[in-house]
Amino acid sequence: MRYEELVHRLPKVELHCHLIGSMRPETAADLARKHGITLPYDPHYLYEHVNSRQPDDPRYAQTRIPMAADNLPPAPDPSFSLFQVSDWVAPVLRDQEDFARVVYESMVDAARSSNVRYREIAFEPTTFFNQGISYETMVDGLVEGVRAAERDAGIVGRLLAGIDRGEPPAASVEMVEAMLAHPREEVVGIGLQAFELAGPPELFAEAYQLAGRNGLKRTAHAGEHDPSARNVLTCLDLLGCDRIDHGYFVLEDDDAVKRCRDQGIVFCCIGTTSRRSWIPWRRRSIKAMVEAGLRVSIASDDPAMFPTTVSEQYVIAATELGFGPETMRQIALNGIDAAWTDESMKQHLRAELTRAYDALLPQLDPPATPV
Repeated sequence: MRYEELVHRLPKVELHCHLIGSMRPETAADLARKHGITLPYDPHYLYEHVNSRQPDDPRYAQTRIPMAADNLPPAPDPSFSLFQVSDWVAPVLRDQEDFARVVYESMVDAARSSNVRYREIAFEPTTFFNQGISYETMVDGLVEGVRAAERDAGIVGRLLAGIDRGEPPAASVEMVEAMLAHPREEVVGIGLQAFELAGPPELFAEAYQLAGRNGLKRTAHAGEHDPSARNVLTCLDLLGCDRIDHGYFVLEDDDAVKRCRDQGIVFCCIGTTSRRSWIPWRRRSIKAMVEAGLRVSIASDDPAMFPTTVSEQYVIAATELGFGPETMRQIALNGIDAAWTDESMKQHLRAELTRAYDALLPQLDPPATPV
């Protein structure tokens, strides 16, 4: 068996995926027709032309992991930013049935393409509040879809509500208040997302503290666009985050790296991105994070729009980044440890992973080296 096949067949946990970014293009087109919404282009065309431009920040020229990349494939023409495409297609979700369908398809796609057994997926309530859609409509649809996917594909799903850092901070408090007024077992936490430079994490401290006081788990996108470790540390110290999404720029600060290593902070990383020029930098950063002893988990982020799958990200880590079977096992275990589920589910996932490794490793040709 080739190493890529082993990695593909492993049972997986995914902790970082966005609902809109995982919506099938044909579903976006179908829902647009259902609701009489005219999109600027066919969703297939939009997805094929996602290519977010690099922000204009001179600090990128000084990063420890060089961001310059040569010999890249040409950018699509025209190019659309990930955030713009997401804004265009989000309005096709209007009723409970739509939310159930999109999350169901996303979960089933992850199970069938990548053998994902447990997955946390983020939805963006304020996006839909602005369209006049109630929290109950979206969350009840999402819960319905998650439960159906578990029944049909054996994938356990949990939900987290994402704060759009481009919205006023008061909107994030209203979002958490809506979550607390309408609790659902599957909704386990919150995240802070979208373009990092649009809203520093300290603006959202009130929402995070409210969530923490009421038992909700917390994560945030940090160290993804701001080329310093500052936001990572703010998310840990002020927002009380349990883990960090992305976090590549933590490498800019040796003390921050040591602290995160010592505390066992798990970083949910993705080797593919809508900023195609950043892909080599991201992958080099993930390799450096693992080599520095940081705990990394692998995810797909916006798999329909990049496009990618969880398995593809695992294969990139295993082959392009050179992580051997034991490192990949630890990456998989990191995801289980950081999952927002109970210990009995984690024990089940660990046992399933162990059985798979024990069965697959002897089949490798040539035999695996323990790295």
